[in-house]
This record gives sequence, C-alpha cells and structure tokens, in this order.
Amino acid sequence: MRGKIRENITIHTKNDPETRICLDNFYLNDEQLEEFFEKMSDYIQKGTIVAFSGRIPRGITASNVLSFLHKAKDAGALLAVDSCSFDIEALSILRPWLIKPNEQEIESLCKKTITSLEDALSAAKMLASVGIDNVIVSMGGKGAVYVGCGAAYKATVPHIAPISTIGAGDSTVAGFISGFVDGLTLADCLKRAIAFGTAACLTEGTLPPRPQDVARLIQEVTVTMVDYQFHQLEPSRAL
Repeated sequence: MRGKIRENITIHTKNDPETRICLDNFYLNDEQLEEFFEKMSDYIQKGTIVAFSGRIPRGITASNVLSFLHKAKDAGALLAVDSCSFDIEALSILRPWLIKPNEQEIESLCKKTITSLEDALSAAKMLASVGIDNVIVSMGGKGAVYVGCGAAYKATVPHIAPISTIGAGDSTVAGFISGFVDGLTLADCLKRAIAFGTAACLTEGTLPPRPQDVARLIQEVTVTMVDYQFHQLEPSRAL
C-alpha cells in the first residue's frame, strides 16, 4: 500500500496565524477499504463507537466511504464523524451519532456565515433536526455549542496562549466519547470535550493533551443550558 502516511507541515510565524501545508500523499483503494471493514467488523457490536475523522484519502470516493460507514452503523455502531468530506445531504442520510464541525466546516455545511455562538447554535439546530443525535460546533476561543437529545448548550473556554491547534478537534471528539463511556451527564460530557480540545492546544504538534492540563481546564470551562425546543427525527440513541 503506497502513501500510507499523511504528511502535514505547520509553520508558526510570530504575530501571524499558523500556516498548514498538507501533502496529498495518503492513498487507499476500494479493495483496501473493504479489507479493513472485514477486519473491523469482528469488533463491532451494538453500541460500539466508531470514529471517522479527517479528509478522505485519494483512491476512494466519498460514496464508497459512506457505504463503509453505513455498514458499520447497520452492524450496531454509533458513528462519530469529524470530517469535511461530507455535505449536509450525505449526513442527513447517514445520520451519525455525533458530528463536530468547526467554524469553517459549519459554514460550508450550512452555506451561511457563522461569526458568533448564536450563529453556530442556529446552524447546529438545523443539523440536529435531520436526525443527528449530537452536534458540537467548536469555535476556537469563542467557545462551543451543543445541540441534541432535546437540549442545547453553550460552552465558554478559558483564555490560553495556544502552542498548536493540531489535533484539537480530534481531542474534543475523544473527550466527548470518553465522558459518554464513563456515564457522565450531557453537560459534563461537553465540558470534558472542551477541556480535551483546549488542552490539545497547549502541546506541540501531534502530542496529545496532558492529563494535568485537562484536569485544570475542566474546572474553568463553563457550560450553560439554552432554553428552547427543537425537532429531532427518530434519534438512534440519547444520552
């Protein structure tokens, strides 16, 4: 299998936003995708959480990956999807258990400008209404919003001096899943997710969040319920 590793280069310049150079050398084909599913299917049972994140590699199409994810869902998996490779139509058909778009991704999905937590909340409501159980929109230093399972929340984040934002989104997803597996309340799942994502910004490159940073930051994250009702189509599972 050629091009097995995705290579990214991040450049930090003083007083300027970081620059990322993503080399397009990650390659798979349909046969490898099918082989992977056959091996993975031995471990999937009802309630198994399967996370799919990142950009779809060259060699396979979005439709093939969606077929792969549908098969995992049919086998009982709860799908956590953090990828910019799917449009809102595909997500409304797949109806994953969790999605976590960032500010740019939610704008692309909803075809509207998102500049505030209120904008993000409105967009998250729309995504939840098509049957996505849990929608988290991360907005960097502005905070985050959550919609799903009959509830909506806003989260504020503590001020930090970020070292690198690489892996912050993945860490946010991991934090939410971790809280869910531990049986935390919905608000505490969101709080842990935000603490994980924020802590990831305090490490260099692809290093994971440090436990001591997570423990400190989770005390500083504020989660507030938003009082409103929304319509959600047949959620597959509620927290």
